[in-house]
Amino acid sequence: MEPRIPRFLLIPAIAAMAAFQAGCSGFFFYPDQQVYVTPDRLELAYEDVWLDTPDGERLHGWWLPAQGEPLGDVYFLHGNAQNISSHVFNVAWLPEAGYNVFLPDYRGYGRSTGTADLEGALQDAETGLRWLGVRVGDSQRPLYLLGQSLGGALAITLASEWVPRKETPGLTAVIADSAFSGFRAIAREKLGGFWLTWPFQAPLSWTIPDEYVRKPLKVATHST
Repeated sequence: MEPRIPRFLLIPAIAAMAAFQAGCSGFFFYPDQQVYVTPDRLELAYEDVWLDTPDGERLHGWWLPAQGEPLGDVYFLHGNAQNISSHVFNVAWLPEAGYNVFLPDYRGYGRSTGTADLEGALQDAETGLRWLGVRVGDSQRPLYLLGQSLGGALAITLASEWVPRKETPGLTAVIADSAFSGFRAIAREKLGGFWLTWPFQAPLSWTIPDEYVRKPLKVATHST
């Protein structure tokens, strides 16, 4: 008779294989499509924005215009759970303070198409910044890249490529709120917190690359 794998080892083995197949993306991304609130419920003017990514996804975002003459522009990358309809609370105060705000959903979140993954989210973040550059044009206003949690890590990665390439629009500052130090490190932390994947935290975390050096994207964008 062929030896059988003990049942108590079978479930962790399946979980490990699934995590390998998914590239551990599930430990970064917890998207949903529920609408928690729209900006008008917060007494904010807004526009729906639709962006086409180079790999065929369609992203949804909101443009929140400043109340009065704008002092600057803020590009907000949200955290890993829910979607912009919950994260809008983090930036709802900015239009009244005089700042335009653009906040997009990554692929798989809210009304954006596709499935969430790390490389795709980085591409989506760059796609949104390129759209914002077209929207603000030759404005001399300061532009702030603001990221929260996962969005903070994406913002740092994006800026580390954007600034050396001298892309436009130029960034005035990068603000990272509660960002983690590396994608691989946070993957290992999350894997280590779950008993099914605890034994595999080291090898599985290495499926997440810590460095992204990508060519600039050529994107076609439009808004409605």
